[in-house]
Amino acid sequence: MLAIHQYAKRFGRCGALSAVPVAAMYVANHLTGVKAVICMTETGFAPLIMSRITSSLPIYAMAEKHGTCEVTTLYKGVVPVPFCASNLDPKEVNHRAVETLRAHNVVADGDLVLITKGDFVNVHGGTNTLKIVRVGDYSVASKINRLFQATDGQLIYPATFLPISRLNTES
Repeated sequence: MLAIHQYAKRFGRCGALSAVPVAAMYVANHLTGVKAVICMTETGFAPLIMSRITSSLPIYAMAEKHGTCEVTTLYKGVVPVPFCASNLDPKEVNHRAVETLRAHNVVADGDLVLITKGDFVNVHGGTNTLKIVRVGDYSVASKINRLFQATDGQLIYPATFLPISRLNTES
C-alpha cells in the first residue's frame, strides 16, 4: 500500500479529491471481511484513483452517465455498473447499490462493503464520504425506522416509550 506522500510522487495528484478514494482502498486492504468496494461516481475520477492502488477486491463504479461507465471499463480492477441515483431518495441510495450487487451474487448477508460517494448527486469532484456497510444490516435499520415512524411522517424518538405490544407485533 502506498502512503499518501508516495502516492503523490508516483501519480502526481494528491489532495482533497483523492483522500477518500485512497482511504477507501487502505481500509479495503486491511479490514477483514470486505468483499467489494462500491464507488458512486459522476466523472470516474474516484475509481481511477482506487484502481491505481493494488488490491484483490473488485471496485464497482456505479455511474449514471453512459460515458463514465465506458471510461471506467479501462481501469484495472474496476467493474462499471449503470446506476441511476438521481431518481432515488438519498436514504435509499446505499441500500439500492448493495442490492444491485446482491442481485448479481457478488455479496451475501454478513459481508462488508465499502461505499464511497458525495453528498450531492450529479456534482463533479464531490466524493467526501466513506461508509462501511454490513450486507443485511440495513434491513434491521429500516425496520427500526418504520417502527418509530408516526403516521404523519415525523420520527418518534424511542424516549417517547411505545407500548410493548406494538414492539412485539411489528414484523
